[in-house]
Amino acid sequence: MTTPKESGDYRIYREKTLRLKHCTVLLVSVCCSQLATAQAVLEEVIVTAQKREQGLQDVPIAVQVFSTQRIDQLAARDIGDLDYFTPNVEIPRGSNQPTYKIRGIGTSDFGVGADPAVGVYMDGVYIGRSGGSKVAFNDIERIEILNGPQGTLFGRNAAAGAIQYITNKPNDNHEGWVRATAGEYDRVHVEGVYNLPITDQLFWRTGALYNERDGYVDNNFTGEDHQYQKNWSLTSALRWQPSKNLDVIWRLDYDEIDQDSKAVTSAIYGPGQGGGADFDETTTNRRLDETRELFGTSLHLTYEMAGATFTSITSYREYETENPENQDGWIDPEFEFNDFNAEDNEQWSQEFRFNGDWGEQVIWTVGGSYHEETAKQTSGIILNPIAVDRLVVEREVGIPYGLVEPGFGYEIAWAVAFPDLDRIYNTGAEALLAADYSEYINVEGDYTSWLLGGIRRLYLRRYRNPVGNSGGALHRG
Repeated sequence: MTTPKESGDYRIYREKTLRLKHCTVLLVSVCCSQLATAQAVLEEVIVTAQKREQGLQDVPIAVQVFSTQRIDQLAARDIGDLDYFTPNVEIPRGSNQPTYKIRGIGTSDFGVGADPAVGVYMDGVYIGRSGGSKVAFNDIERIEILNGPQGTLFGRNAAAGAIQYITNKPNDNHEGWVRATAGEYDRVHVEGVYNLPITDQLFWRTGALYNERDGYVDNNFTGEDHQYQKNWSLTSALRWQPSKNLDVIWRLDYDEIDQDSKAVTSAIYGPGQGGGADFDETTTNRRLDETRELFGTSLHLTYEMAGATFTSITSYREYETENPENQDGWIDPEFEFNDFNAEDNEQWSQEFRFNGDWGEQVIWTVGGSYHEETAKQTSGIILNPIAVDRLVVEREVGIPYGLVEPGFGYEIAWAVAFPDLDRIYNTGAEALLAADYSEYINVEGDYTSWLLGGIRRLYLRRYRNPVGNSGGALHRG
């Protein structure tokens, strides 16, 4: 067998080897268990794909289920790690703005002006934007991926399917666990869960997770490492069961990400270094950091009545995110070109639902939901002032940049494009000393939707601000 090189291929090779060993141990364990008892039976998989607890075999929907054990076996840290193991489903890894696809159907635009085709739900709560949908697997009971349109029961934006996160509920056992993982590039991953029965009717459960890893892509210009990771997550739930018919759960979750944006190739060190599409060296003039801060809370009430089950879900979620990306892949400031995306989102929703059955042949569901969302997105580009000056001279005026004085492009832009706007800088040469130049577009929207008995309505208002300048070198916008 060929020895893998110390490169991206080496990391991929070893990762696959570790997974194979893990699966082999699991297979031996299962075989030994079956030999030990001839009457072993398979545990029934319970899902909520139809807004009620049912066995997977009884659900007439194509559903892919990942249990806690399966997630641990795959060493999956978030929903992106399940992409390789889910047929007909595409979930990008390493992206804070994922674009989900099921059976080839999805929405490539993650902006607030477009709605996703795949609905994502956290314990029954709809997550309206992809920027707030990808969270760390912290005390997860299972993941359900539903193929095909789910609009009748799930409401808006489930034309291609739905993805459900289901977390563990507090219980009457006094238990807990802690697990730590160490790896290459000083990786440290620590997570734990603690469950406490406060009284015979009141139970509390909390989970915490911390993950950090240094970057593995070396920047030969700045000396920095790209592709580092740092995130932490906290979940907490309080459960009250005053009777066998009433179950109330109050949940809180917080997730924070602080890492650099996707590393880009450069003119010298690019794809193919070490083989394949992976690369571990680059030459760019800066490392851009992306962040996201997410908070959510929900109140779940379930009441068992004669012949029916009543469910109420009240929720509030919010997040803020910044996602810049390097687009030029080079160190020359005259060609610097970066883009950025920032979002500020908050939503609240209310759902009422009744479930029941008439004998073994008929099951029914009736209810309604209301969802309200306020979203703000700022997208734009970031250029070095020299790049803007050169762009105007060579593309608009049509002469070589070396034939004019520095700042000439700004003078032309002020005179032709922005003659009536106040200048930030007195001369073009002074504008070249600015740190950055940026142009942006703000898109804001209020979204309101409701679902009642399979009939859906959506109301929205969107606002688009004109192109403006955020402290750069041309004008006050």
